[in-house]
Amino acid sequence: MVLVLDLELSELGESLDSRFFEVVPQYCDSCGSPLDINMALTELKCINPLCSGKLVMRVRKLCEALGIKHFGVSSIESWVEENGIVSPLQLYNMEEGMLLNGISPVLADKVLPQIKASKTMKLWEFVGNAQLPYIQTIAKTLLEGYSSLEAFYEDVEDGGIEFIQDKLGIGDQYDDYGNPILSLQATKVYTSLLEAKDELLEGVTYINLTDNTQLKEFLIVASDEVGGEFKTKREFYNYIKQRYAGLVEFTIGSSVTRKTNIVIWKGFDNVTPARVTSKVKRTYELHEQGYAIQGYTANEFISAFDSAFGIKG
Repeated sequence: MVLVLDLELSELGESLDSRFFEVVPQYCDSCGSPLDINMALTELKCINPLCSGKLVMRVRKLCEALGIKHFGVSSIESWVEENGIVSPLQLYNMEEGMLLNGISPVLADKVLPQIKASKTMKLWEFVGNAQLPYIQTIAKTLLEGYSSLEAFYEDVEDGGIEFIQDKLGIGDQYDDYGNPILSLQATKVYTSLLEAKDELLEGVTYINLTDNTQLKEFLIVASDEVGGEFKTKREFYNYIKQRYAGLVEFTIGSSVTRKTNIVIWKGFDNVTPARVTSKVKRTYELHEQGYAIQGYTANEFISAFDSAFGIKG
């Protein structure tokens, strides 16, 4: 990355058409800080780690991860500005009478119950949802075996980048002289974790952590039409993750395989018209081969799991 301000004087900048610098901004629209640009000239990034624009998008992505609806960008911008928000994790601390400046009573009535229902999770889910660079997709691997964020950070700081490499299963690498080479990915993850330490340690106090011991796991795949009140499979996934948090662990699959445990499709009731997708066809094929994949509509699934865990209403 290089500052757009410095690009024009660089060797790369001298090779560019002058019109490039007329259309590419040099400063962030949100906070006024200088912008970085990657060497492929395809991505601009504000250098300010506290940029309000970055913060708004992190809050928005957190809402998407938690399945929280009705809290759009304009509402988030108002909420961030009116309450002096500095971390998206403060969303978990929004309660009746707290951090509600800039939000209408009607919007608060819609959003607060969703936040309350989203505050129970495992430690790795909390870290993964925090929208940190390089962390989201590997949080489960990093936090495996940890139920305390403090204990995790002790090991991170004691073990350094080598600890991250071990957690990610990155083998040792050496240069021609036998000196160890640190993984670039592990270095980025390590830096991101250290920069976010205070933010995470404060944010974790706003949520309800579930036991990080091994729960029964199900590999679940949903077709495009799941049935019930759910318009999309994303809505269904978010709903069941919240409803059965701490009781069972769901791994979301993108395709039906021999390892799949459950497939969701509204046509499994043999009554409701529904498009037969490749996932449904594969489910029937594996049934014929003797694989015990359970097929449910969304409502059938919820009814079965509510009954299994004694959940009413």
